Amino acid sequence: AVETVRMLLNDGRIERDGETFRPVGELTQLAVPESLHALIAARIDGLAPAARTLIQDASVLGQSFSLAALTAVSRSAAEEIGTTLQHLVQRELLVIEDDPRSPERGQHRFVQGLLREVAYGTLSRDDRRARHLAAARYYEALGDDELSGVLAQHYVDAYQAHPDGPEGAAVAAQARVALRGAAQRAADLGSRRLAHGYIESALLVVSDPAEELDLRAAATWMAAGAGLMDASVRHGERAVELATQLGDVRARRVAAATLGEVLLDGHHDRAIEILTKAYEEPGLTPGDPGYLRVAAAFAKAMMRSQHDARAVEVADAALPAGDVPLPSAQRAEVDEVLLDLLITRGTALSNLNRVTEAVVVLTGALEMARRKSMLGATIRALINLTYALGPDDPARGFQVARDALEEIRKAGHVWGLRYVLGNAVEYGMDVGEWDWIMEVMAEQDLGAAEPAERIWFGASQTAIRALRGEDTDEAARKIYAESRSFDDPQYLSGGSMPLLMTHLAADRLAEVVGLGDEMLTNGRAGMEGAMYGALAAIWDGDVATARRMRAAHEIAIGGRRTTAIRETMDGGIAMLEGRAAEARAHYLEAQRLWRELGLNYLLAMCDLDIVVTGALEPAERRRAADEARTIFTRLRAQPLIDRLDAALAAVGPIATAEPAPDTSDQGAPAAR
Repeated sequence: AVETVRMLLNDGRIERDGETFRPVGELTQLAVPESLHALIAARIDGLAPAARTLIQDASVLGQSFSLAALTAVSRSAAEEIGTTLQHLVQRELLVIEDDPRSPERGQHRFVQGLLREVAYGTLSRDDRRARHLAAARYYEALGDDELSGVLAQHYVDAYQAHPDGPEGAAVAAQARVALRGAAQRAADLGSRRLAHGYIESALLVVSDPAEELDLRAAATWMAAGAGLMDASVRHGERAVELATQLGDVRARRVAAATLGEVLLDGHHDRAIEILTKAYEEPGLTPGDPGYLRVAAAFAKAMMRSQHDARAVEVADAALPAGDVPLPSAQRAEVDEVLLDLLITRGTALSNLNRVTEAVVVLTGALEMARRKSMLGATIRALINLTYALGPDDPARGFQVARDALEEIRKAGHVWGLRYVLGNAVEYGMDVGEWDWIMEVMAEQDLGAAEPAERIWFGASQTAIRALRGEDTDEAARKIYAESRSFDDPQYLSGGSMPLLMTHLAADRLAEVVGLGDEMLTNGRAGMEGAMYGALAAIWDGDVATARRMRAAHEIAIGGRRTTAIRETMDGGIAMLEGRAAEARAHYLEAQRLWRELGLNYLLAMCDLDIVVTGALEPAERRRAADEARTIFTRLRAQPLIDRLDAALAAVGPIATAEPAPDTSDQGAPAAR
């Protein structure tokens, strides 16, 4: 500590202030004082040769180590090691871990990390490589898969200690094999970010372009699964570059397809440019190497860009190319691509309002993916099945998505979790499961998340907080601004929703309409903008805007939820135009559908519309007001209760009605 203070004084980063010191410079990164380093090195040099050699050998194993591991790597005679260790403990260079709760109990440990670092630094490059290789052989002989990461790291350290010559090349090859094994084990255990780290370490010890291409391909998918989209794009771009340099046509096509798929998650324009070029490559036919992967990615791009008929056409053309006899080694890979095509086809069918066919296709794809233990296809089928259920049965979509969360969490698939949890949260809002949403969102570490997670997960929290009366203006604007860095309609609309809800809760109706109009530029992904824009216009008495929003909603995917939204809009428009009988019919049908679907929040919003517009008979309106109050109270949506009270005050006393139906048990939908 004294040496550190002296160093900081000399560097001008602290200054004396009486009996204390105060910072005057940057203190986030501190170097080890050279004087302290020299003191520790002198202390090691002063040891007897046997003790100095042993502590150097021990430094290769890490901060703590077992006697067996040290015996395996040490240059000392086995019978001398125990005595020398006792001497090092007496000299207070090592301690014995005696905490009964520690998994390292009985092991020796360096008293300081810096001591181990200095001891390691005194080893020659050849000695470092030899000791790390000895450690790797020791861990390899144990045959314990849990130590695969430790084994791999020793090979990497051995290579980095002395990378030159044939021996260095041989060690690099061993390191790559060990790191691939460690990555696979980490992925199998659901630690995808750790797995990606191992693949990145393997890239540090590769020089052959073909081997690098293989690693880059693996790293692209591993990073995407871990939610590290920028890293995934970086690996994908390098894979395309390497495949092109090598003249490997199949690898180039597959790498372009993979890069395009990754870019679809947030960067549509570039993805479509890459995938269109790949699919329209002159002379490309269904029998060509890499065709299926390119077709699957291009079909997905067409679906994601709302060209659904084209997506179905591409999928239908490609599916027969993979449904042919193949060697078993190729069958699994092709089957996964075929499933991907079927999932895309099913999702596009849903967008084309062929919902029953879509659900059948997606349910079948999910069953087949699970039977074949294809994790990626399973997750994508779940994502798109819950999406397809949304327009007609959000409560079932909510249940399917919520039930799948634990499965995806265990797999450590951050990208899949983003979408499945996003769907669960979106439908949970409608159902009225706001407390569950806030609880599950609190489990997400948004501070360490990628921008996509901050948008997807932060949006729902902020929207609920806004509707519960909290000050969310700053948080909502931050999410909105961050979402503008993407060109994916889903990101743009999702990033707009918390700000829209903030405006709604603050009764800023013109701003709700303005943001709704902006969301409509995102096509089908912006249909919530039409719903809330119409609601705000109706509350504000602006029938022209309400009609415009109603017309814009015509492109939404059909289903009972969609119908209920339109019935609610039509009821409000009819009331503004003085057609009370028509309004009553529309609102009663909307209420019936909302109750049938179990969507309590949207039922209460419809009830609030009825009170605001003065629709229905007085007793019916009173029941609607009471029902809305019951639901809003359970949701703790104080701004909406305030809006209800203001509407009731504006229309004057309403006749007492029978008690509103109890909807409290409808919050958690059952699977149907």
